[in-house]
Amino acid sequence: MSIRVLSAAMIGLAIPSLGLLTMPSASAQHLFDLGVRQLQPGTIIPVQSFKGEEPQYFSPNSTHPLTLRVAQDIYNGSGQLVIPAGSEVRGSLRPTQGGARFFGTALIVNGRLYSVQMSSDLIHDEKDPRHYSAEAIAQDAAIGAVGGTVLGLLTGGVSALGVIGGAGAGVAVGNITAPQVVVLRPNQTINLTLNSPVRL
Repeated sequence: MSIRVLSAAMIGLAIPSLGLLTMPSASAQHLFDLGVRQLQPGTIIPVQSFKGEEPQYFSPNSTHPLTLRVAQDIYNGSGQLVIPAGSEVRGSLRPTQGGARFFGTALIVNGRLYSVQMSSDLIHDEKDPRHYSAEAIAQDAAIGAVGGTVLGLLTGGVSALGVIGGAGAGVAVGNITAPQVVVLRPNQTINLTLNSPVRL
C-alpha cells in the first residue's frame, strides 16, 4: 500500500515538472530569439556620409576606403528591427565607367562587426564644383583679364573689351579644365542593395 502511495506522489510531482519544461518563460523565449534576425538579398539600405556638414570629393580613378552610416532603421519581413539607424557600413568607393560605386563589406551593429556584401548603383562623376565657387571664378576671371591685357599690349592696344573678353575666357577655360570628381554631399542618401543574406 505504501508503495502505491509513493508512486502516485512521484507521478504527481513529475507532472508539474513536465509542464515547466514545455512552457518556457518570456526571458527564455527572448534568449531563443537572439541571433535569428535576418535580411534577405535585395533589401535596400539607405546610407549617408558621416561628414554631414561638408561635401566629400573623390577621384573617380582611384579606390577610396569609406565608412557610411545607415540613415534609417531597417526591418525584416517579420517586422523585427535588424539594423538600427546610425549603424556603420564599411567598404570602399571603387572606379566604375562614368563614376564610382560603393561596395560595403562590413556592418557594425551595436558594436559587433558582421561580414556583408552590399553595393550601390553608379554614383556619377561631375566637374569639380570647387572650380565653380565664387573665389575660383574670380581667380579665373582675374587671370583671364591679365591675359587679355597682355595680349592687347602685344597686339598694339589695350581696350576694355579686350580685358572683359580675357576675363570671360579665363572663366570658360577654368570650367572646361575642371577635373571630374565623385561628390558625396551633406545629407545625400545612397541606396545600398544587399547582395547576400545577413543574419544578426
